[in-house]
Amino acid sequence: FLTKIEYVTLFIASTSASLFFNEIFKKFVNRYYSLLSLLCFILLTTLVIILPAPYFTKCIPPFLILMVFNLLYVTFVIVRAIIGRQYESILLLLSMLLGSFIFYIHIFFFLGKNGDAIIFVNFGYIIVFLLLAMLLMTRFSRSFKALEIANPAE
Repeated sequence: FLTKIEYVTLFIASTSASLFFNEIFKKFVNRYYSLLSLLCFILLTTLVIILPAPYFTKCIPPFLILMVFNLLYVTFVIVRAIIGRQYESILLLLSMLLGSFIFYIHIFFFLGKNGDAIIFVNFGYIIVFLLLAMLLMTRFSRSFKALEIANPAE
């Protein structure tokens, strides 16, 4: 049961991350790719919920393949956004690249059972979350400035 919850949480978190990314870069993301990616994540989550453990644990390789394609596509979209002069995309690119690197290191250490190195991996995740927070702060700041200009104080 706990393994099932772990897998469902992993797949739902990945779906949420994809939806978040698609919302931020609407004008640069192909909507068909977004829809296909979302359907794949939903299918994997549904399989985990429905299937017994010997079968749903086989969903990890397709999930990892989907994640590799998503990471490559996210990199492509972020580079397009930077070329399109959406400069806060640099923060997202840095956090995405750092997050991917840390994700791979995490898997490597998990497989190697090196418990001491996990401290550095978790520190890396904190850096990624801080970069994403800076991205959100930039977006909110721009929105508030636009709101102030649209509705000047009386």
